[in-house]
Amino acid sequence: MSIPIQVSPATNDLTLSIDETFGEVVKVTIPKSGVVPKVDAYFLADTTSSMKTAIDAVKNGISDVLTQIGELGADVWFGVGEYKDFPAPVTGEHPYAFAHQHSLSADTAAIQEKVTSWTTTSGKDVPEAQFYALDRIAEPPGGQIGWRADSKRIIVWFGDAAGHDAVCQQISNLSYDITEASVTAKLVAEKIKVLALSLRSSGAPAGLDDDPKTKATGYQSFCGDPGGTEGQGTRIAKATGGKLVQGVSADTIVETIAAELAAQITTIGNVSLVASGDTAQFVQAIAPVAGHGSLSRDQDHEISFDVSWIGTVPATYEDRVFNGSLDVVADGEVIGGKTVKITVPLDEEIPMPRPDDVSGSWMFIHQVTGTYMQAIGYDPDVNDYVHTWNLDPPNTRAGYQGHLWVLVKQTDGSYLIQSFDKSSTYKEQLYLQAPAKPGADGYPRLQRRSESDLQSWVLVPVSNDPDTYAIRPKSFPEYALGLYNNNCQNSISVVAHRTWGKPTFHHYWRLSKDYTEGN
Repeated sequence: MSIPIQVSPATNDLTLSIDETFGEVVKVTIPKSGVVPKVDAYFLADTTSSMKTAIDAVKNGISDVLTQIGELGADVWFGVGEYKDFPAPVTGEHPYAFAHQHSLSADTAAIQEKVTSWTTTSGKDVPEAQFYALDRIAEPPGGQIGWRADSKRIIVWFGDAAGHDAVCQQISNLSYDITEASVTAKLVAEKIKVLALSLRSSGAPAGLDDDPKTKATGYQSFCGDPGGTEGQGTRIAKATGGKLVQGVSADTIVETIAAELAAQITTIGNVSLVASGDTAQFVQAIAPVAGHGSLSRDQDHEISFDVSWIGTVPATYEDRVFNGSLDVVADGEVIGGKTVKITVPLDEEIPMPRPDDVSGSWMFIHQVTGTYMQAIGYDPDVNDYVHTWNLDPPNTRAGYQGHLWVLVKQTDGSYLIQSFDKSSTYKEQLYLQAPAKPGADGYPRLQRRSESDLQSWVLVPVSNDPDTYAIRPKSFPEYALGLYNNNCQNSISVVAHRTWGKPTFHHYWRLSKDYTEGN
């Protein structure tokens, strides 16, 4: 189906936090079509004995049906087939389970001849082999059935009993079992709509929607216990974008075939708005739920849908983007729509997942200035303070690599901050130690290893960069390493000063691997 529809608004780009709502009216404009509809209609009849009166009526009235459809001005081809039941062939019962009698054709005389040749036969039980017939008909264009590639494909199916489920391979001699699910999937895949006309019989008062199990005995020795549930016809018709008409009789079957097939050709039976893709989970409701219909093809239409959106995805440490669409679906086929993008904004209070242990050699990059923390004078020594530096590349001379630090995780989760190079005086690594009194004059300094908690530091996750932390003295949780007097420039002393409840940007340090690799 090719319909140049318009959707307004043409796109959605929404931001929805959890439980946040948004409502919109989506207008769909469907212009009248000047294109001659191209339709393939395949008549599929249950020709078992309970259908004799109805079959006789169709044989007598098929000429009128073909004439009325021909007068619609559409390009319609017809095909013919009939189904009975398994086991088949059985002498005195069913000669076949399904017979494809004429491929799709514009030759209405040949179609009428095949319909009038139908003969009813009796079998063993109430359910029939329609799933086998539908499976055989649900083939791609260009096959034996003769579906045209660019046509609207319809099976006009009439019967008065449910179908055996499953039609197992032991009875059909196929390489697979046929079930309601499998035959529905094939019909949908080949874009074949099912117009089902359901008659009642004494053995199946609900016709095509009757219970397929209670009176199913003919397959048990081949397929085991019967399966399936009531409502087969309705489900298949709905899934394929077609329709089931219940309560058809021998007296009304001819006029029903003509009227319902004409409606399939001249009208759009239903237009609905369907959410698809990853954004479907955000749709709270679309009204009207059942969509709009029926719509004449020779008129312009503007229809509206009320769409309610709601945030259903909790925030995380980063923005999350979901993409999908609102699809305009006409008689089961997507004919247009609009793209939908929904962003779930991050929650800045949720830290990004980080490694449990960041022990190892690092440079500490100050996130505001882009400088790195270094021991004064390049070579670490006892009582040295640390400052920011921007020499590029850093000093790679052994013993002068004060820009490198080694984090060593302790059992309580805090870290020692160890110099990469050894002290030239003590021939051992030194450790950054917090001042006894932090503040503007509280200079952390390098000291020999001790058991003092002043040498323990806590890495506090900040920002959404998993490598960025505030470096807090374990002994002073209200303080973190920053720059003297908040002076954000090169060669400024690193001090421990108050965070006032939460680290600010100039407390942010990124752990960066040394690109010089210590050389």
